[in-house]
Amino acid sequence: MERRTCTQGMCRDLAHLPLLAICYLLVQKYDVAFDYRLYACTFQFSSNIWKVLHPISSTILYLVPNLVIIVAAVMILVVARRVAKESRQGLKWQGVMTVVLTAGIYTVAFLPNTVYHIVDPFVGKDTSKQGPFRVVYYRVAAAVLTINVNANILIYCLTVSSFRTFLRGRVQQITSSFSYSTPSQGNVRADLRRKTNPI
Repeated sequence: MERRTCTQGMCRDLAHLPLLAICYLLVQKYDVAFDYRLYACTFQFSSNIWKVLHPISSTILYLVPNLVIIVAAVMILVVARRVAKESRQGLKWQGVMTVVLTAGIYTVAFLPNTVYHIVDPFVGKDTSKQGPFRVVYYRVAAAVLTINVNANILIYCLTVSSFRTFLRGRVQQITSSFSYSTPSQGNVRADLRRKTNPI
């Protein structure tokens, strides 16, 4: 029997997360409404059972991934430092910076959304008075999520020289296919003669 690593087990467990969306449908199937804050359909969580389920699901979906990323980044750095000491070579700062920046930006991007989803059930449920937490903070938290996606290519360009070389080569290859050579003067004159003097 093949030995499973911790990462494989974690990935297997994370694959079951769509079951939480199914739970949303099982608790209150028609509890979906249009949300003008993000202009999207969202679950309303109006049933009393969500007072218990919402913090649990928010912790699983938002807090746990942040903690996993931070712990994994620290573990990678500890192992890298130990390997560098054993091999009597310096620590590769290129890899260290990539790990630190990727984990840091992921955490910064997801932290506001995590805070919103964990705190939201404890904020008053008077929907007629949507305060700044439910409107402004929620929109900002949702917008900050895009930082993670947009920052990845910049992180790799800044920290990984082989990625910069690969990207530069691809950009040159693509731009060279768009460039064209201008026809010489002799060819233009010959083309004009052919058009004016048909055979």
